[in-house]
Amino acid sequence: MLLWKHASRTGGPGADPARAGPGPIGIRPLFALRDARRRWPFAARAGLCMGVPVVIGWAADDTAAGLMATIGGFTALYGSALPYLYRAAGQLRLRDALEALSSLRF
Repeated sequence: MLLWKHASRTGGPGADPARAGPGPIGIRPLFALRDARRRWPFAARAGLCMGVPVVIGWAADDTAAGLMATIGGFTALYGSALPYLYRAAGQLRLRDALEALSSLRF
């Protein structure tokens, strides 16, 4: 089963078949598992950063607060390459922006 075939850069019926790009792509790569040994610690840390605040909020009978606290977990996802000081500053700016938005009445 073919998913797609890359068109040649020159296009048209007179195109050179040797320059047509890669051949047909089968369905097998869709089900292949790539090596992810270096990413699992990041995925585990992100899961903890998202899950722990919700569990604590649920245990304190305030799930909404736990869900709001998961916003801090996004710094683990999108700021993993930044130093911790920059992540903390970004979280404080995000908190201030959310407080300003929540004070507005729509």
